[in-house]
Amino acid sequence: MTTTSNDSLFRSSFYHITANKLVLLGVLLLGIIGAAMAEQKRVGGMTGVTSLENGLVSAEDKNLIQGLLDKVRPDAELKAGRKFDELTPVAYATQLVNGVNYFIKANTGGTGDKRYVVIRLHKSFRDDVTFHSIQVDKTEADPITYF
Repeated sequence: MTTTSNDSLFRSSFYHITANKLVLLGVLLLGIIGAAMAEQKRVGGMTGVTSLENGLVSAEDKNLIQGLLDKVRPDAELKAGRKFDELTPVAYATQLVNGVNYFIKANTGGTGDKRYVVIRLHKSFRDDVTFHSIQVDKTEADPITYF
């Protein structure tokens, strides 16, 4: 009987210690995951607007934004009902979704005729770019907002 009693005590202690270790491990993992998520961009919200005219954006980022506009320009012109004299990005914001939504304000009229549009496009994680929508008749002062 003593053997059974000791055996039972050992099993009980073993499971109790193992359960405590699992709880501790779970708490540790939640802490690590929480810290990692705090440094990540949150899905769904728009970033702040980034100006391309203040010299703080790299040439690589400017080329990326211009390249995105070049890819959707025919669709944007079709939707706007007119050809653009130019399509020069001046500012943009992004939204992390299943890929990235870009909201890009661009000058369409050249230096003498400041006409602006805001183009929304989507870039998938596989680098597929699709036109979504456009806001026309914007001014230089109009903010970029979600649409």
